[in-house]
Amino acid sequence: MRLQNKYWILSVALTLSLMSPLRGDGNGNVSSSNEKVYNEVDGTVIMEMENTPVPLGNWVKRTSLEPYTGACYLEFMGNNEGFGPADSPLTYKFRINSKGNYWISIRSHKRLESDEGVIAREDMCNDSYLRVEGNYSSGDPELPEEWLRKDTKFWGNSADLDWSNWAANVVEGDDIKTVRYQFEAGEEYTVVVSGRAQRFSVDRMVVTRIEDQRFNDKDEESPLLKDQ
Repeated sequence: MRLQNKYWILSVALTLSLMSPLRGDGNGNVSSSNEKVYNEVDGTVIMEMENTPVPLGNWVKRTSLEPYTGACYLEFMGNNEGFGPADSPLTYKFRINSKGNYWISIRSHKRLESDEGVIAREDMCNDSYLRVEGNYSSGDPELPEEWLRKDTKFWGNSADLDWSNWAANVVEGDDIKTVRYQFEAGEEYTVVVSGRAQRFSVDRMVVTRIEDQRFNDKDEESPLLKDQ
């Protein structure tokens, strides 16, 4: 009977592990059992934020702030208006075919007024965390690679309350650097976006070579590898 119970427990544990959409490698790296991989074409990858393959956690799908791209946008509703620990990681995976120096920019918005009508300061509700996993180096000698590989404050919003804002900078203390990545051809990369400030919204992510258009809110989402 004890042996049967032991096998039953092992069977349940295995089933639960297979059902889980998230995987970890013990180093804080997150992946999904239902991964989709976007394909870089002509130096650009465009990914709609709502199309992450992982559970949204404290991110909420919204359509009230227009004009958004895709089906909707995501608003973070965890932590508080100022900051908090990295929460509810969203993952986006892509393949690079053209080696080069790339930006990552996220079309973003901040909603200062809460559902209760309380208005936050203009310097709140305006950032997330960002890290990138994979085989790359910093594309800027003044930008430490460590900042790119850990959950670092990711910011870029002005005081304007509209979708013209694009988050593109990592912040450590008083230092602000625009993200740059030296990506390699034939490699796959994973971007992890985690919630930091409440009511920060993200619409789409654009990965593009530095000589190309950074802030692209017109073109369609990039194709998936399986669609090629």
